[in-house]
Formats: sequence, C-alpha cells, structure tokens
Amino acid sequence: MSVVRLVNDRVTPRVLIELTEACRSRHAKSLTDPDPHTQDAERAAAEERAGSLLDDPAILSRVGEAMCANGYAGRLEPAKLAYVALTSRLLEGRPVNLGLVGDPAAGKNATIDAALALVPPEAVYQFTASSPTALVYSDEDFRHRVVVFKEADSIPDRGPAASAIRALADNNVLRYEVTIRGAWTGGLETWKIEKAGPTGLITTSTRPVSPQLNTRLLPVPMGTTDDRLATFDVICAQGELASGGRSPIDLEPFVALQRWLALGGERRVSVPFGWALARAMSTCSLELRMRRDFEALLASVRTIALLHQRHRKCIGGEIEAIIDDYRVARELLLGSFRAAEAESLPAAIRELASNVGRKEKITRSRLAERVKRPRSTLYYQVDKAIHVYHVLDEEKHGSRRLLTRNRDVPVPEKPPALPSVEEVEGLFFGVPAPIADDWFYRFLDDFEDFGGVEGITAAEWAAWVGQPVNLVRERLDVLVDGQTLTYDPNTERYAFRRMESPIDPQPPPGETANPMPASKSEPSPNSEEEQAKSSPVQSSNEAGGDTSGPGGASVPHGQSREELDPSPEPRSPLPESDAAAAQAQLSDPTATKLPPPARGP
Repeated sequence: MSVVRLVNDRVTPRVLIELTEACRSRHAKSLTDPDPHTQDAERAAAEERAGSLLDDPAILSRVGEAMCANGYAGRLEPAKLAYVALTSRLLEGRPVNLGLVGDPAAGKNATIDAALALVPPEAVYQFTASSPTALVYSDEDFRHRVVVFKEADSIPDRGPAASAIRALADNNVLRYEVTIRGAWTGGLETWKIEKAGPTGLITTSTRPVSPQLNTRLLPVPMGTTDDRLATFDVICAQGELASGGRSPIDLEPFVALQRWLALGGERRVSVPFGWALARAMSTCSLELRMRRDFEALLASVRTIALLHQRHRKCIGGEIEAIIDDYRVARELLLGSFRAAEAESLPAAIRELASNVGRKEKITRSRLAERVKRPRSTLYYQVDKAIHVYHVLDEEKHGSRRLLTRNRDVPVPEKPPALPSVEEVEGLFFGVPAPIADDWFYRFLDDFEDFGGVEGITAAEWAAWVGQPVNLVRERLDVLVDGQTLTYDPNTERYAFRRMESPIDPQPPPGETANPMPASKSEPSPNSEEEQAKSSPVQSSNEAGGDTSGPGGASVPHGQSREELDPSPEPRSPLPESDAAAAQAQLSDPTATKLPPPARGP
C-alpha cells in the first residue's frame, strides 16, 4: 500500500508528459542518426547511383535541363532558386526561405513541384491545408528539412502559433508552450513543445504575406515580360506530355545526389570574399530587410559551393566558396532582390514622382497624360505616393488640386539590386577590373599614394591586400594593357601612368619631364603668362579633349577629368618626412609594412 502511494505521489502528470516527449525525441533521433556503418553503406550506394553528376562542374545547369525534360516550361531562375533553397536545408546555419508571389495560374506550385521532383521525399514536409497549430503538434522531426506550404493561407498570421512558425524560420528552433489540465490532479499545467532546426520554409501566395513573416522570406516574383508566350510554352509542354512525345527522364541521379549530401561529408562552408561582398553592398539598396536578405544571399553562395564541393578546396574541414559561386547565386537572386527593393518604393511610384518637377505644380489629369496611364490606375498610385510613401503632396488652389514634390522626402536614385561580380572580385583580390566605378577610382588613389612616383612591385601590393603574388600580377598586367598603369621590367615595379600635359612648360635639360602632377608643382615666375597663353587648350580639355586624370593619370575610356576627381582643390603633397619613410619602407623589405589600402567606405 505504501509503494502504491509512493508511486502516486512521485509519478505526476508532468513527469509522464516529459517521458512522452523524451520517447518522441528518441524515436526521431534513431531515424535521423543511423548507425555509422549503415550510413557509410547508404552513402556509397547513393554515390554510385549519382554517378558523374557529383563531378559535374555545373550541376545547376544539369538541374535546369532535367526540369525542362520533366515537363517544366516556366522560367528556370525561380525553379533553380527553389532547388537551391531545398538544398540549403543541409547547411549548418539558417536555410534560404522563399515566398513565391504571383497571380493565380502563374505557375507557382509548378515551379515548386519541378524542384521537389529532384529531392528525396523525406527532405520535405508538405502542408496543403491544416489548422493553425498543426505544425506545432506534429510528431515530425524537422531537422534539416524544408516545410512547404502550397498556400500561404495555411500559415497562421497572428497569435502564438504564428510566432512559433516565425521562430522556426528565423531562429532554427520552434518553442511553443500550452496550458493543459492535468488528468490526475485536475489543475492547470504548462506543456512545453520544442522542435529543433535548421528548418527551411517555402510558400506561395498571390500577394505578400504578413509583414513580420515577409521579411523572413525572400520574395520570388513569378511574373514574366510576356505572359502570352509563357502560356503558349506551358500548353505546348502539356500537349507533348499528353501525346506521349516526351520520353521520361531518369531523375534518380539527382535524388541520389541529395541523399549523398545528406548522409555524410562536410556541411560547413566558408565564404572568404564575404567581407568584399558586404563592402560592395554599400552601393545597393540598404533597407532594413537587407539585414536578413544578405544572410539569404550568403546561404545561397554556401549552398552552391556545397553542391560543387568536389571542385572546391576544403581547408580546415570547411568547403571554401569561390567567386563563381556568387556569380551563379547573383543570377538566381537578382529578381528577388529587385522585388524586395520595390517594396520600399515601387517602380510605378518612383516614375510618378520623377515626372513631377521639383518646383512644379501639376494636376492629376495632366500627370496622367504625361505618364500615359489609365485614370483609375493613376489615381490609386497617386494616393499611395501621397499617403504611404510620402513622395508627393497635394495642395488645394481654389477649385483645383495640384500635385507637388515633397521636398522633405526626396526620391532616391534607383540603386543596383546586387553588386556586380567584377566589383566584388576587384575588392577581394585588391586589383579591380578596368571598369569606371567608385571602387576603381579608390584603387587608383591607393595605388598612387602607396606606390609614389617609383611605383610598387606585385609582391609588395600582394602582401598589402593578402592575395597570391601571381594572381595580383595577372590583374595588374590587365591594367598595364589598358594603359592605366606602367610597368618597368628592370625594377619590376608598377606605377601610375603619368602623361605630359601640353600646358606645362618644357623642363630644363637634365631634369625629368613632369616629375610630379601639375596640381602639385610649384608655380613658376611666369605662371600667369603661361596660364593666359594656355586658356584655349584648357577649355578644350574641359570639353573632353584631355584623357588624363588627376596627376596626369590616364582616365578609363568614357570618363572625364571631372568624374575622376570632382574636387576643385588640388591634393597637397605628402610631407617630406612621410615621403622619406614610405620610400625607405619600399626599398627595405624588412621595414614595417605600410597600412593596407582602404577596402570600403
């Protein structure tokens, strides 16, 4: 009797609940973490079935071909991006979450199905219709899996369940606490439910989801420039499939590839050029949601490197991504980042505000004629521009209402959605491509400051930027071929190209011509007379006749002197002590290394 009483006192409903959760976790762990010997055998079998696909240097191209051969007729970029998002479940960090947005019958579900056909069924958990808390109470293990909601209406948008799903998509863990009544005591007790991640989330909708969840999803616009042509391609594919004219394709190698990635191998991926990519993002739209979207960009780069791990270096147990991985990710994500940028200021609203002069007052009807839009559409967009985005104001003048630009909220210039590959590559390797942009001009300033008149060797510049000497030398030679730099084979030094200006007086015999930029030279006694004589030449230079930049440096094709150095004040020369110290460090390899050049703003 005492034993029964002791059991009744200690085995409470809370203990039973905790025991049940422990059994569920143990069951899920036994399925997810198999015996090592069994796992090795399964991975070897998956490797054999995947075959040459593992060694393909362009796996995503093969993925696109398989999707088309399997009957998919839409744009390949959203479908391949969905495939990358499904594969990102295998990363150690946060996966890529997607929200496909488009009109009804735009092919949102067909796009997801095209990617789902190439991954194992156990990698995905699909919801078609469910109650708000179905995901919370499910016995499924969501570690390294992707939850797919074919309709965003199945996702709760408010309440504790919505918070739990957002946490699962953002923090890689779902925690949910519910109050239940104890079966034995009749009192209220708290039941804690916890589901570990990482877990990806993909959904579709005809409009953006709730704002709190929307910033956790990368938008994937499903619209096309020619919907009629896309519709024709879709019905042609359906007709070929119905007539038996399309031979079936073997998708087993693609499924085996995913199983091979999931069953073992390294999942940690580093992005050595991540700092350069972050610096280059300064020229793009930096809305608040970019803090999360940039993580999705890095996750996409890591996923592409993970797929091609047999062609990537593995240093310290981590797969090392390369610039080409960003090149592929940029092609897939460009539409998503443009759509995210349009959420801050849509293109239609931007165009309306741009068609109103800074001091102009215009009626709505006159603006409609200027932008050539229907009256109803324009009135709706004007109201949004006034009350939501605050880029326009409307004033009443007698019986008329006139639109004006809001001077307190200027219309920003449309920035690039993502930085170019050449921009990131130039920042990372320390020598940019000869493209006229801000980073190229910063490099020219750094190279001139640190190299001086005598220049700098490829080894010295490579030490400053932390890159291999051969790679830096190849990129410097490109600038020499473009006549931006000069190269002295005797000293192996690269220097800023200086051109003799026609307005400078001829130097006396025995002195070097144009030893320093004209802006840094001391004025001669007859400088005013020479300046008066050369005034017509200066006017022609201002019109684009001169091809030299500040200090006589060559200017890339298509750029003017004003674009290269808009500052009207000449840059003062370095003090003699600083110049002597810099020269001593260049000539003495054991001297203290100069500070590295600026790598960003």
